[in-house]
This record gives sequence, C-alpha cells and structure tokens, in this order.
Amino acid sequence: MLPVAEARDQLSQLVSEAETFRERFQISRNGRPAAVLPGQDDYDALLETLDIMADADLMADLKQALAEDRAGEGVSGQALQDRMTAIRDRRDA
Repeated sequence: MLPVAEARDQLSQLVSEAETFRERFQISRNGRPAAVLPGQDDYDALLETLDIMADADLMADLKQALAEDRAGEGVSGQALQDRMTAIRDRRDA
C-alpha cells in the first residue's frame, strides 16, 4: 500500500510494473485504502469476470457443467474434438 503522494511521485514506474509484471498497487489516503492501480490486462480480465458473473444464464450453465464434470459426466478434449469433426464432416458432405 502506497500513500497518494508516494504513488504520484512514482506513477510512471508503478504503471510500468503493473503493465509488465502484472503488479497491483493499493493507494491510500490518510492511511486508508482509497484506490487500486492494476495493469490493463488485469482490469480487462476483471471486467470480463464481472460481465460473466452478471449473466445468470451463463452462470447456471457453468455451474451445471462443473457438476457434470465432478460426476464424471464431462467430455474429454479429444472426445469433444472428435464430435466437432464429425459435425463438420456431416455439414461438408
């Protein structure tokens, strides 16, 4: 956690570290957390996660898929690829 004044003095370096090393910096004001500086990739991932979590149908599908996988009802990557190839071959025929 960095005070605002210190973050301001080091802003260029903090941005470089956030971008290059995926570091996140918490910035405080008067000793209390006030802001966070993530890199753009982390910020984009956070927004995407929030969008996914806001989609009730998608979350239900994900929960169902996880439950099926835990129950051994999932499909392996190879089996999925084989199914997709078969569908493509039927469509192309």
